[in-house]
Amino acid sequence: MTSSSPNSADTGSRIMFTRQDEWKNTGSPDGEIKVFRPTMEEFKNFGKYMEYIEQQNAHLSSGVCKVIPPEGWYPRPSKLPDDYSDIDDFIIECPVRERIESMGNGCHVKNNVVYRKEMKVKDFRKMALSKQYGTPQKNYDLYNLEKHFWRNLLHHEPIYGADTPGSIYDSDVKEFNMSCLGTILDLLKEEKVTIKGVNTVFLYFGMWKTTFPWHAEDMDLYSINYLHFGEPKFWYAIPSHAAEKFERLAAQRFPDGLQICKAFLRHKLYIISPTVLKQNGIPYGTMVQYPGEFIITFPKGYHMGFNTGYNCAESTNFALERWIDYGKNAVLCYCRKDTVEIDMRPFMKKYRPEEYREWFDYWYGERASTYKPTKPDTIKTRKRKGSQDSGGGRSETGSEDSSTNLPRSICTKRQRKIFQARKPMFDLWANRPVNLFAEKTHNSRCGKLFPYCCVCQYFISKEIWNSLPPVETLPKSSRRYVTDQMFYKEKHLKNLDLTICEDELLECSNCWMVVHKNCYPCGGTKITPEMNECWLCERCYNRNDVLIRTTSCRLCELRGGALLECEGMFGEGSDFVHVICALMDRGTRFLKPENRSAPFSPPPKRLLTTQSSISERNGSSPNLLQQQTPIISNTLNADSFGDSGISEIKSPITFTPFQSLSPSQNDVNNSYLNTFIEYKECSPSSSCHSLPIPCQELTVAMRNSNQFSEYSASYECEVCGQQSEHLIRCNICLSSEEVGAKLRFHITCAPLADVTFERRHYPENVIAVCSFHHSDQQDDPVYTDVQKFQINQEVIVHQEGDDNEENLTGVGRIVGITEHLCATVDFLDGTISGDLFLGEIRNCECKWFGCSGGSHIPGSLVYVDWPDQKIYEAYYRGKMPKPRFKIKFTPPFRTPNDDLIEVGAECIYFGDEQLPEGVHEHLRNAYRGSQ
Repeated sequence: MTSSSPNSADTGSRIMFTRQDEWKNTGSPDGEIKVFRPTMEEFKNFGKYMEYIEQQNAHLSSGVCKVIPPEGWYPRPSKLPDDYSDIDDFIIECPVRERIESMGNGCHVKNNVVYRKEMKVKDFRKMALSKQYGTPQKNYDLYNLEKHFWRNLLHHEPIYGADTPGSIYDSDVKEFNMSCLGTILDLLKEEKVTIKGVNTVFLYFGMWKTTFPWHAEDMDLYSINYLHFGEPKFWYAIPSHAAEKFERLAAQRFPDGLQICKAFLRHKLYIISPTVLKQNGIPYGTMVQYPGEFIITFPKGYHMGFNTGYNCAESTNFALERWIDYGKNAVLCYCRKDTVEIDMRPFMKKYRPEEYREWFDYWYGERASTYKPTKPDTIKTRKRKGSQDSGGGRSETGSEDSSTNLPRSICTKRQRKIFQARKPMFDLWANRPVNLFAEKTHNSRCGKLFPYCCVCQYFISKEIWNSLPPVETLPKSSRRYVTDQMFYKEKHLKNLDLTICEDELLECSNCWMVVHKNCYPCGGTKITPEMNECWLCERCYNRNDVLIRTTSCRLCELRGGALLECEGMFGEGSDFVHVICALMDRGTRFLKPENRSAPFSPPPKRLLTTQSSISERNGSSPNLLQQQTPIISNTLNADSFGDSGISEIKSPITFTPFQSLSPSQNDVNNSYLNTFIEYKECSPSSSCHSLPIPCQELTVAMRNSNQFSEYSASYECEVCGQQSEHLIRCNICLSSEEVGAKLRFHITCAPLADVTFERRHYPENVIAVCSFHHSDQQDDPVYTDVQKFQINQEVIVHQEGDDNEENLTGVGRIVGITEHLCATVDFLDGTISGDLFLGEIRNCECKWFGCSGGSHIPGSLVYVDWPDQKIYEAYYRGKMPKPRFKIKFTPPFRTPNDDLIEVGAECIYFGDEQLPEGVHEHLRNAYRGSQ
């Protein structure tokens, strides 16, 4: 504790704490708060200097940073540096009395009660410096004062003069003037929107022990705080990349707060001690802000702190372009009248025009839980040659089988079904208080249901799951449905096991999780029965009880199941992901796929800054503030692929560097991340006995122009209601551009909405299939319309030929109508067949579960005998009678051999019917060719 000369604003009081040496972080090493000292030249351009700060990874290191102005700069040059006597009669609006209550285990809640409607600064200062409210007059330094604060948190009720409108800067100050920072948040003023404390300035008058609890800024904005005079502010801050982990901890510790409001931390009432953060592996840093210093907070940078004595600070919000990816997905509080909400549409239109439409349609359009599936344009039909006397082929799209008008009442039925499915999971949600017993019960229950492995169970339909009773004793092995390809996420490699086979089962002796040996890292060693009895999963091995109980997946909202320790990007404490989440999430790669270990997820785009965007906005070439360290590029393009399928890095500089980014983590296969596949093949591309088709036979369409564009936006899970950047959609809805493509789910939430997972060939590997596309709909409109067809009726026929055959188009008459019982299947290359005879299904996986004859279980894997003499794997959707029509062409139209042709209803049109685009042209060409 040191003294300084009297401060005029203190009426003779002496400052107790002045800066001698820079504060040393008392938090975790991976949460250190950076300090910047700009020159006067650098200090003149606020926007550029903020970008420079982020290029130095200040926003990755902590949720805040400190900026010390250059020597000689003052916010009030018209007065002496320590002269604040002119604010004595300034009115503080509604100062509050703070009362803190303990919730136990290092967690507290602050209650604010209005002390007076208004109060003059000189009266507040007199109170703050009094014996009752003043800083403890002990021989404390700031390190001891911090300990004293936490020991006496429940004692003493200070008065805080926060959120008072106004600024005490000189109006003509240009540098770091909070009234005119000149950032993109000025778009609000252009829209004639004023939000107090957001794009206006607030003053904060504090005294000893007044506290600002854990919170991120309104709309997850940046903020700037300048301490004018008085005793220092003490800050705690959590890095932005650990925000979700902290929010989950807060929800677990304050379940009543979460029940009241989804964004309860915006109430600024909840306090969690640093000890609890350390116990739960959440990185944080500490910093002392002395008078004359700035603190900058970053988007989603949670922070809290307290005042060490009487002081005055000034603060407002601002925004850089990187904030937009936070603001557009901000979770808001709607339970309070003073909630801040910014209309993001002007920002999205101006700064994210390429993302605006999808974002707007999702959040402002209708997200229907019921919809009418449409005929897909991007999924090609599986075609086969017909019999010799038919002279043609037959084809049909699987999604047309599932086209149906669903009544709106199904919407509430579906919601009720999801609600019922959520009930057994109540204690497993990650934002609920930890409950290891509930996790053990869940793991044990799943371990008794086929195939017993908690990873492979996601690839089994509910019909199969429910068809067998639970076992009393865990078998030694079962069929493994997860293949090597799913872990490698690359092109077909030699010696990869792509088949379904028997595999040994393991059970964790602590959490009772059951998993196949080859679905989980086991070191490649043979597990003996004795070893199995004491085997521990990664979550439970060599970790203390607190860490075991608080472990949850960083990609979803459910606990339990098979969890793996994942590679951290920023050196943070251990995080875990579900094996199934790592398999399904397209941004996650296994760095050691041969060992099933080290899953790694790249950082979201919103954490990154680009050199190009800085230069473009400034309209100039990079200066000294914009220099970057050359790094391996994280930006890949369609031209950056070699024969290996792994991207060949071209650009040396794109994103801000990461301290712990290894080349293997950068080596992300772009064709897997950013593509969906349009298949041109008319026959199956691979089977359990053959290799997949070469990549050059695929049409690869870029889904997004930016590599991580899908990870720059959060959407809402239809099951749990939580927002995430790692949600999945039904691939069939997505490729067909159906309304259902708007529905998104966490990977572990998806089964609760009857979404199933299925294998596919690379690069899809694994896809999600919603309940609408999981099986055939029985009210097939093609079948119900058969009555409109009559013998001798004149019709127009258009049948697309195979790759080596011409289209067949003409006018003819129906001479015969037959009906066949056909199956619909989806092959692993993405093609579908809706006219498969039941006898052509040679084998099936559902035979293990009691299917008989042709009564296969929808969603089960079947093996199809194709005319090319190969056996192909496919997923069974259902069976239905399908009409077939024998047509005799009328002159001048004719078939190559003047034979009858047999076609399906999808190839027939009536003369008064509006023909699809292109059929008119084919009809004219066929007429000319017959002349």
